[in-house]
Amino acid sequence: MITILSDRRELDESVPQLLKSRKIPFAYYNVEDYQIEECAGCNGCVYITPGACVQRDDTGRLYPAILNSDTVLILTGISYGSYSFAVKRVLDKFGLAGSRFYRVDHGKLKKGGGWSKAPDLKHYYVIGYQTIPDTGQRAIFLRLVNEMYQLTQLTGCGYTAGSDSEILKKVEELL
Repeated sequence: MITILSDRRELDESVPQLLKSRKIPFAYYNVEDYQIEECAGCNGCVYITPGACVQRDDTGRLYPAILNSDTVLILTGISYGSYSFAVKRVLDKFGLAGSRFYRVDHGKLKKGGGWSKAPDLKHYYVIGYQTIPDTGQRAIFLRLVNEMYQLTQLTGCGYTAGSDSEILKKVEELL
């Protein structure tokens, strides 16, 4: 099963259509359709409701799909060298919500324990798009994504694209 998180309305039909044509089971979520509050850093997900955010938003509707996937694909705009605001909210909340699964590595607290508890997650890909090319922001974005791979010990890769056709081509290559 592939779970796709996107913030790009223009892809809401073309990406699912591509997956259907290849008979690949998937769940497609445009994060703009979900009410995700900013992480308050309250640690309620650690101490009050372990593994679940105490804020009442749509967080719980997205994370079961992510954790039960073979592959997660994130399609995000590049904003100041990072994920788009909407995608970053989802990822930030997921990181904190999974904090009871952090692990200690060489005396440092690192993310990743939660992902390693999801044995079926095999690949995690991120495609950042930017319609006005800015190689500096793209380079920063790719460094950010690669650092995330190191912290979480996920397998995958980050990519950048400048158009919807480039995004679809990369999605097709990854499948």
